[in-house]
Amino acid sequence: MNLIYLMRHGESSKDSGSLESSLTDKGIEQVSQMGEKLKQEGIEVAKVYHSGLMRAEETASIIREIAFPHISELDLETEKGITPQADPELWKKKWDDKTYINKPSLFVSHLPFLPKLVDVLLKDIDDYSFSHSSVMCIGQDEQSNWEKKWSWSI
Repeated sequence: MNLIYLMRHGESSKDSGSLESSLTDKGIEQVSQMGEKLKQEGIEVAKVYHSGLMRAEETASIIREIAFPHISELDLETEKGITPQADPELWKKKWDDKTYINKPSLFVSHLPFLPKLVDVLLKDIDDYSFSHSSVMCIGQDEQSNWEKKWSWSI
């Protein structure tokens, strides 16, 4: 089963008119708490991807440091296809065709991308939300069917 972990970045500052904003002190604390939870629960990933926007990159760096220290800081990977306005249909195709990854991976992204991706992958699901620093685990079976495994919020 292909496991994907979807995470929304921590709370960020609001720079008017800018897509770039950094994590607030509260956001850093949220992300740190989620990192501890992932570590405590024994969650393992092979890769950590982020959108390249500052708040997602900071989130990925903190999570890696706390929960996945075996992954080098240099191996945090920018994935431009998970920015706020990215097309989730492209990801469904990549995963269904097995043209992307087939190892447990964490994707640190944004609204509205994350709920749109979940809507594309998981039909008829309505028991989810993406608050700051929340994580959802979804799995894909051999027939390319997706299901929600769990979700955690801080």
